[in-house]
Amino acid sequence: MSEGAVDDLVARAERALADVGRDPNTALAEADAVVAAIPRPLAPEQVRAVVTAHRAAGLALRELSEIEEAEARLRRAVRLADNRRLPDVAAEARMTLAFTLMERGRMLAALRAVDAGLQHVNGLQEARLLTTRALVLQRSGRSADAAVEYEQALPTLRRYDDRVWEARLLNNRSMLAAMSGRTADAVDDLHDARNSYLADGKATDAADCLFNIGYVFGMSGDVTRALEYFDAAETEWADLERPECWAGRAEVMLRAGLAADAVSCARRSIAGLSQRGWHGLEVEARLMLALTLLSVSPPAPDEAEEELAAVRALLVHQVRPEWRALADYATTKAALARPGAAASATTAAAVAEVLAAAGWRSYAADIRLAAARALLAAGDGESARAALMPLALATRTRELDVRGRAWLARALLVDIDHDGPHGHTGSQLAYLRRAWGAIDEHRRTVGGTELRAGAAAHASAAVDLALAKAVALGSPATVFDWCERGRAAVLRFPPAHPPDDAGLAGALARLRWAENAHDQSRLSGDADAAAGAMRYQAEREVIRLARQRPSSPFWHHVVTADDIAAESMGNTFLMFFQHEDRFRSVTVMDGSTHLHDLAAVDEVNRRISAQVFELRRAATDFGASWASRGSSFLRASTALDDLLLKPTAELRGDRPLVVCPVGALARVAWSTLPSCRGRAVSVIPSASVWHAARRSPATDGPVVAAHGPGLPEASAELDDVLEAHGGGVLLRGGDATVSRVLEACGVASVLHLAAHGRLRRDNPLFSSLTLSDGQLTGHDLETCNRVPPTVVLSACDSGRGSTIVAEETLGLAWTLLSLGSRSVVAPLSPVPDTESREVMREFHARLGLS
Repeated sequence: MSEGAVDDLVARAERALADVGRDPNTALAEADAVVAAIPRPLAPEQVRAVVTAHRAAGLALRELSEIEEAEARLRRAVRLADNRRLPDVAAEARMTLAFTLMERGRMLAALRAVDAGLQHVNGLQEARLLTTRALVLQRSGRSADAAVEYEQALPTLRRYDDRVWEARLLNNRSMLAAMSGRTADAVDDLHDARNSYLADGKATDAADCLFNIGYVFGMSGDVTRALEYFDAAETEWADLERPECWAGRAEVMLRAGLAADAVSCARRSIAGLSQRGWHGLEVEARLMLALTLLSVSPPAPDEAEEELAAVRALLVHQVRPEWRALADYATTKAALARPGAAASATTAAAVAEVLAAAGWRSYAADIRLAAARALLAAGDGESARAALMPLALATRTRELDVRGRAWLARALLVDIDHDGPHGHTGSQLAYLRRAWGAIDEHRRTVGGTELRAGAAAHASAAVDLALAKAVALGSPATVFDWCERGRAAVLRFPPAHPPDDAGLAGALARLRWAENAHDQSRLSGDADAAAGAMRYQAEREVIRLARQRPSSPFWHHVVTADDIAAESMGNTFLMFFQHEDRFRSVTVMDGSTHLHDLAAVDEVNRRISAQVFELRRAATDFGASWASRGSSFLRASTALDDLLLKPTAELRGDRPLVVCPVGALARVAWSTLPSCRGRAVSVIPSASVWHAARRSPATDGPVVAAHGPGLPEASAELDDVLEAHGGGVLLRGGDATVSRVLEACGVASVLHLAAHGRLRRDNPLFSSLTLSDGQLTGHDLETCNRVPPTVVLSACDSGRGSTIVAEETLGLAWTLLSLGSRSVVAPLSPVPDTESREVMREFHARLGLS
C-alpha cells in the first residue's frame, strides 16, 4: 500500500472521529471502511489509521446505544497498538476507552486504563490523559483530587495551544467550581470553553456548554436564567438526544420546588440512559428520581425505595463513595418519611458530613433537619441537638436555601437548649424571621408565577413552626404576621412585563388553536389522541416561556397586623388559618387584634361541602321546589356561620367585613352566611395584595363589556351593563376575542366578562374563560401591562381558586388581584343565565352610582 494511500486512510479515520458528534452513523460507516481497507496493519501509520478508526467506531457505537460493542472496539484498538509497540497510539486508545468505561460506571477500570497510558507518554498526550483522569475522579466524587489534576494539565494544554482539550477541561472543571459555590468562576470557564468549541466548529460541544451554564445558574438558585440556557441548548442540539441532561433539568426543577416536573425529567433521563447502557450517568438520574419522589406531595417512599434498589445494584461495580452517600441520603430520607423514623436518624450525621464534603450542602442541610425533627418527635433532644449544630453554623453561607435551613436549625435549638417549647420564644421567632427572609430573597430571583409558587414550599416549615409558637404565645398580632407570610409567597411578586413578549404571545395563540381542535374532537364523540398530544405540547411550550419571565423589580410589602389596623378604616378584617386539626382566626378592628379558636377542620370541611352542594342545587333547579332548596341552603349556611363567625363577638353588627380565607374556606359563599347579611363582604387572597390595591390610584377609562359563546342571555346582560354606566365599549360575537379583551385591559376602568369558565386544579394559571376564538387564561392576563381596577367575571366557577402551596391560592380572580385590580367580582358556582342577568343589572346600577 502506497504512502499516499495510507495518509488518505489516516485522514479518513480522523474525519470519522471528528464526525461522531455530528453524524454517528456516517462516522461508523467511514471507520469500518478504513478498518476493512487495512486487514493486516503492520506499518506504524497503518496501525495509527486502524486504531483511530476503532476509536471513532467505539464512540459512534456509544452514541448509537451499542455500549458493549463500543467497549469491544476500543479494546481492539488498545490491543493492536500494544502489539505493534506504539505506546503513544495505545495511550490515545486507552483515553477513549477510559471515557467509555466511566460512562458505564466502571470507575476503577477507567482509572486503570488511564494510568496504563500515563506510563508511556509525556507532554501534550500526558496532559490529555490527566484531563481524562481528572474527569473520572470527578465523576467518582473525588473532587479535590480532580481539581489538582486539572490544574496540572491546563498549562500544558495552553502551551501546545490545544483549544479543544482546554475547552473540555474548562467544561468539566466548571462543575467543581459550581459545587463549591463559585458560580461566577464556573460560568466564566464555560463561556471560555464554548468560545473555543465554536472556533473549532464543534457545535454540539458548544451547545453542551450552554446547558451546563444553565445547570450552574440553577444550582445557584437563578432558575429563570437556568431555563433560558437549557432551552437555548436544546435549540442548538436540534434533533440530537441528550438524555443525561434531563437529570440536570430535574435537579433544577427540584430546587425550584416543582417536584412533579422534576419526576418527569428524571424519568425521561433514565429511559435514554438505560437504553444506551450509560450506567454511570444512569445512577445519577435514578438517584434524582428517588429524591423527587420523596419531595412530591404526598411523598412516595415505596417507589423511591424501588429506584434506590436499582441504584445500589448499579453501584456494586462502581467505586463512587460520594454517590453512595447521596444514595444513603435518599435511603435515609425515605426511612424518615415513615412512622418510627428516629432509628433511621442516627445515620444522618455521617451521611451529612460526606454530602457536605462532596459539595452537596443543600442535601446535607436537609437531612440534618429531617433527622432532627424525627429525633425531637421521639423525645431525643440531645441527638437532635448534635444533628442541628453543624447546620446552625451556616447562617452566613451564600446559598440561600442552606441559609434558610440554618436559621431554622437555630430556631429548633432554642427549644432543646431551654428545655421546652415555650422558653425564649422571642429569640426563636427572630430566627424564624431570618429563615423566612432568606427564602423570600431566593424567591425574588425566580421568574414565573408557577416557579415562585413552587419555591414557596420551602418557606412552609418556618411558617408552620412560627405559627405554632405564636399560638402558644397567645399573640394575635404575631399569628397574623406569620399567616400573612404564608399567603404572600407568590401574589405579591407580579411578573415583569417586557415591551413585546412575542414568543409567549405566539405560544398562547397556538395553545388556543390546540384547545379548539381538542374540544372539537371531544364534541364529535371521537376523541383524537393527536389533538390531545398537540394540546399538551402547546401547554408545555407556554409553561416553558412563562417560567423564563423575570420577576418585577416591584413587589408588594408584606403587611403586618399594625398595617392592617391603620388601614382598616371602618372595616373588620378577618384572617383565617389552620393550626394542627382546627381552624382559627385573627380579627383586626379599630386598632385591636384578637385570636379565636373556632372548630375542627374535618367538621368545617363537611359543612363547606354541604353548602357548596346546596348552592349548586339551588342555582341549577335540581330535584326539588325552590322553597325546599332555599331552606336546605339556608340550613347549610347557618351551620357554617355557627362554626366560623358566631363565636367571634367583634363580628356582630353591620360593619364591612374583609375575609382572608385559607384552603377549603376559599369555597365558602361568605355573603350568604347569616352574620354577613346586610353588610359589605370582600374576600381576598392576601392582606398584602389587599393593602396594595387600596393604595393604588383610581383611574379613568371606559366600561368594556364582552361575552363569549354559548350564553343566550349574555347579549342582553351586556346591554344592561352599558346602560347602567351610560355607555361604553361592547365586544360581542366575533369581536370578543382574546386579543381584543387583553387590549381592553389596558384602558378600561371596568371590565365585564360574561363567559363560561374552567378551573384547572393541576395548574390554575390555565384556568380560563371561553371567548370567541378560544380560552383566555391566567397566563394571558399576566402578559398585560395593566389590568382594570374593577373586573366582573360573570362566569361559572371563575371566582374559585386552587390551593398550590402552603396557604396560597391561585386562579383567575386571584391572578387579577395580584396584577393590580382593586376589585374582582366572580361567582363560586354555576349561575343560570337568567338569574345572572338580574344580579348583574342590579350590581352595575349600584356601581354606576358609586
